[in-house]
Amino acid sequence: MRIIAICSLLLTSGLVRVFAQDSFDPRMAVHLLDYIAADYSMAVENGVVINQYEYDEMQEFAATVEGILHEMAHERPSTKFDSLLVQAGLLIQGIEALESVDKIRDRAIGMKNMVIELGKIPTGPARWPSPENGKALYAAHCQSCHGANGHADGAAAQGLDPKPTAFANQLVMADKSPLQSYHTVKYGIDGTSMSGYAHLSEDQLWDLAFFLHSLRFSSPMLDTYDPAKYPEIALSDLASKSDKELLNTDPGLDQKSLAYWRVGHSVAGQGPGPLEVALRLMKESLTHARSGEYELAKNKALLAYLDGIEPIEVILKAQDPNAVQDLELAMGAYRKMVDQKKSALELEGQAENIYHLIQQAQELMDNKTSSFWLTFLMAGSIILREGIEAFLIIIIMLSVLKKANALQVAKYVHAGWILALALGFVGWYSADKLMKMSSMGREVMEGAAALVAVVVLFYLGIWMHGLSEAKRWNQFVKERIHKLLDAKNALGMAAFSFMVVFREAFESVLFLSAIGLDAQEYDNHALGLGVMVAFALVGGLALVVMRYSAKLPVNQLFRYSSYVLAVLAVILAGKGIHALQEAGYVGISAWPISWRSEWLGVYPTVESMMAQLVVAIALVAARWVQSRRSEPKNGAVTAA
Repeated sequence: MRIIAICSLLLTSGLVRVFAQDSFDPRMAVHLLDYIAADYSMAVENGVVINQYEYDEMQEFAATVEGILHEMAHERPSTKFDSLLVQAGLLIQGIEALESVDKIRDRAIGMKNMVIELGKIPTGPARWPSPENGKALYAAHCQSCHGANGHADGAAAQGLDPKPTAFANQLVMADKSPLQSYHTVKYGIDGTSMSGYAHLSEDQLWDLAFFLHSLRFSSPMLDTYDPAKYPEIALSDLASKSDKELLNTDPGLDQKSLAYWRVGHSVAGQGPGPLEVALRLMKESLTHARSGEYELAKNKALLAYLDGIEPIEVILKAQDPNAVQDLELAMGAYRKMVDQKKSALELEGQAENIYHLIQQAQELMDNKTSSFWLTFLMAGSIILREGIEAFLIIIIMLSVLKKANALQVAKYVHAGWILALALGFVGWYSADKLMKMSSMGREVMEGAAALVAVVVLFYLGIWMHGLSEAKRWNQFVKERIHKLLDAKNALGMAAFSFMVVFREAFESVLFLSAIGLDAQEYDNHALGLGVMVAFALVGGLALVVMRYSAKLPVNQLFRYSSYVLAVLAVILAGKGIHALQEAGYVGISAWPISWRSEWLGVYPTVESMMAQLVVAIALVAARWVQSRRSEPKNGAVTAA
């Protein structure tokens, strides 16, 4: 019970760290540096303070940035942070010394770029923003002040000081990027009526930010424009650069071309799908690698997998089981090459291989054969795979407690798994909120939960194997069973019960959400039916196992249970390492034999296979030591 409680505490603290890993929020530093670069000219002119309020803000914001950078340096020690902190000090001194606008702006922009690189902050959305969603969000949150068409003439704008931003004003918006607007919408502006909307999801923030930058372009500009002739603009550039920056970067770009992209690429259809996102991010990664920006290159490559491949993993597997595996290994090998700072030629060769695999995957998706029964089978197999793992553990726990007549503790176990299942259903019906969590955060959470479960299962398996002798079980019941009723031990059992079921429920919701998006085209009822049938099968299996286990003698129940827990520990070891590989925390090296089984947690990588091998060897060694200790010493007399 102590082991369970300790591991649950470790998992809880680890998950808190995952969710709070950006508590100091590097994006806020980027937001404030953008603000300083843009508005310092409103505070100082020719070495003289022209607006004391704005000047005080500049000093406050610069000090806040320095504090955030200190937090970042503490969390992620790096010599680059030392240089950044020096720049922060110079920025504060420069503002105090009333340095020129150009000097302060250049320093703030330079610092902003360094923060983005060191904080691994995405500078653009993972998908093309939706103009329709942006328009709806604008009407709900912005129109009352900024006006229906962005002229700052809304009913609530009367008497406001400073006035709301006029998004329809070309002069006002030409120097701003959607990334700046993203941060303004998210955090607001202190001292003004502009409050932040941090509750909006990443996609919603980008939808709204892009819509704000479309208001100054009129539809007639698009009516006379031929989209076939427009110069292409990368989504990352469109998000992170202002109109002026884009026009200066590409001589072939004009106002009509810019209007086409700003008003909405969806004029020509929907934005790119996940595989197109993967392709774009991989190309951006290669560009950064060629420039020697290896950290940024690795981050882009990691996002290419998490945001481009993983969302359609289940659907792609249904078309070709090897497609995801090939992409996963190829993209892992590329990230490893980036880590090793391989030559541009080698990286280009691996990137070309990935481009080819993405193209093949796109062809599979374009030619996919969707049907009611395919969706039914995919949904059912996911619930069966995840459910059997979780409920085998729960059944074993309940069987042992029933044998020990510890029904009060069994109630805690039931409470744990029921709560986890309930949260799973809530997650399914609010998948958009769940998906607000970063892809990396989801994988880290899955991996951490799996590895903590491995430790607990290892301990429980060895403990049960040791009690498989009736004599030892009777002694345990006589000496220790009353301690099970202790509140701390009961809560530890509930926490472990919750943990093992919640991990499976969490992963199931992610997969089912991906299937649901695809199934909406023909019959989404297949998804629900597949889930219900799978739950019925898992429930039936649970009843059979419970009834059978109740008839087993204590020694056989414990022996068989220890075997099942050992197998599950090995399975979860592979799954845990695999999740951390997908999050980029563990490297990927191809295993010579290309065989994969989600059911057994087997993935064709050296790291995951070695983890399973280590757990298996540790289990065998622990049982050997246990059996040696249980053997009577030479000359000892054993009781009949």
